Amino acid sequence: FNVYGQMSMPAGFDFSTVDRKGVYGYWDHMDYIIDRAAAHGIYVGMVCIWGGMVKAGQMNEAQARSYGMFLANRYKNRKNIVWIMGGDIQGDIRTGVWDALATTIKSIDTGHLMTFHPRGRTTSARWFNDRAWLDFNMFQSGHRRYGQRMGNKYYPIPDGTEEDSWMYVDSAWWYKPVKPVIDGEPSYEDIPQGLHDAGEPRWTAADVRRYAYWSVFAGSCGHTYNNEIICHCGKKGCLETETSGSALHRILLERIAHGEQSILSHRTQDTEKPLTLDEIIDAINKEDLLCIEIIEEIGQKLGKQIAGLINLFNPELVIIGGTISQTEDYILQPIKSAIRKYSLNLVNQDSTIALSKLKSKAGVIGACMLARSKTFEC
Repeated sequence: FNVYGQMSMPAGFDFSTVDRKGVYGYWDHMDYIIDRAAAHGIYVGMVCIWGGMVKAGQMNEAQARSYGMFLANRYKNRKNIVWIMGGDIQGDIRTGVWDALATTIKSIDTGHLMTFHPRGRTTSARWFNDRAWLDFNMFQSGHRRYGQRMGNKYYPIPDGTEEDSWMYVDSAWWYKPVKPVIDGEPSYEDIPQGLHDAGEPRWTAADVRRYAYWSVFAGSCGHTYNNEIICHCGKKGCLETETSGSALHRILLERIAHGEQSILSHRTQDTEKPLTLDEIIDAINKEDLLCIEIIEEIGQKLGKQIAGLINLFNPELVIIGGTISQTEDYILQPIKSAIRKYSLNLVNQDSTIALSKLKSKAGVIGACMLARSKTFEC
């Protein structure tokens, strides 16, 4: 489904009725996106289907050929496309499906480049370098710092080499024929190291530049970049980027870098053990002035947005959860102040603002409770 609620495959892998009269469908919007990108000189990497769906058996080889025929015929004349097979998956998982999809597209569309997006710490050259459909190799150096193995049993690289993006480029020359290579997913700016734990230190601008330098100087044909300040929805200014724990971490590092003082200033110089969000929360509760100032600014921004929701819905109770709720009154009082300032008096008097008793565990526990409820409904 896209944001408008339209399905990509309303009739499964039968695409004969995908364009319905009077309906602005999924593929109509995809056409629009590609055309708008072309108008601005932008190329679009078309990930045909994500790897997890293929791994789960949601597309077989026959269906892949049907899907490939549809995609190739629809987009062969649009010049600003690069086809991307895979999607964060090892190439030895359901290899026949990827070959069927790729070869079908290439049999119809010979005018676009094609590659394969592999799992972290792997390269497409390992499985597909000899394929005629693969025009250039892609590797994913991934998001882990040195030594951050995270308990994985299967580990295709030597321990302690997680940040050595250059070695994937170097290894590409072992395969024949030699093909261009690019890092399709390096460490992204301002994401947690290891990707999933918001309490981990975050990759900085200097880190992502280092990844680019090492990769390009080793011989890659370009580089890719992403920044967590841009929300997952693709926009800037969302609450996730402005009022979250990651925003607190990012803003503190930026302000210390510009010369402001904190009891954590010395910690930002430690590259072996980077500053964590837990340390910032602790500094706030120890009354560090800079950290308190930043959390108050975040509280003001969050309170302003909550005020709008109170004006619309007049809720009886608003609960503040997540990691930053551990700062207690340092976040709660600015939120309440902003709500009083930006909401209607007749409405906000009916709404209680409280901190979650579950703090940072609220999301995990809520997800578990939802899963339990769904299980018992069956």
